[in-house]
Amino acid sequence: MWGWDYRFEAYTPPAKRRFGYYAMPLLWRDGVIGWANVTMRRGKWAVDTGFVGKPPRPAAFARELEREIDALRRSLASDETASRGNVANAATSAVAEASHE
Repeated sequence: MWGWDYRFEAYTPPAKRRFGYYAMPLLWRDGVIGWANVTMRRGKWAVDTGFVGKPPRPAAFARELEREIDALRRSLASDETASRGNVANAATSAVAEASHE
């Protein structure tokens, strides 16, 4: 479909995964150029990306990718804390974390 084989691998045994447990397609402009996988490492969300070929060079790509990762981190922090019933602290933590990166 996109010129390369992608599959959602959450139900694939770990030894057979190529992209990661919850890797999702990474879109840029008019194409799907790779994948992004979010995992928890040492109590923090980590985002790994993989590309089909070389990653885009434009500064705009790096800026937009960071913007999306920051939005995801804020959302995950909010959801995590909301499940414990404290959305206000999640927002405060997300803003503080983003300002220290």
